[in-house]
Amino acid sequence: MVSQFGSLGYTIMGKTADLTVVQKTIIDTLHKEATPEPQRQRRQRRLTPAKEKKKWTVAQWSKVLFSDESKFCISFGNQGPRVWRKGGEAHSPVFLKSSVKFPQSVMIWGAMSFAAVGPPKSLHQFTKKF
Repeated sequence: MVSQFGSLGYTIMGKTADLTVVQKTIIDTLHKEATPEPQRQRRQRRLTPAKEKKKWTVAQWSKVLFSDESKFCISFGNQGPRVWRKGGEAHSPVFLKSSVKFPQSVMIWGAMSFAAVGPPKSLHQFTKKF
């Protein structure tokens, strides 16, 4: 049974607890229920199919299509390295460099198979159709 007990906190099963303790307990409980699978299990789940494909023949690999996508920044918005300056130098015009908050970029997709390499495609060509 949970009941609010003024500004002191909450009374839970006859014991008074501060609100932050109650919140932390709830968060901890939810976190325990949502923990990801251990690294060893993830590694094994990925490794098993890879080991099966290790023995594939050229005929089996010839039916596979490999594809990838990459994002390329086409404006001068790449931030570059961080620079530490002395006090008072931060806003001096000598040290200021213009930047772009949302630099222009393009997403390119490409694919290749045993038979051929496909031409690279800009992904905005595909999204404009939908």
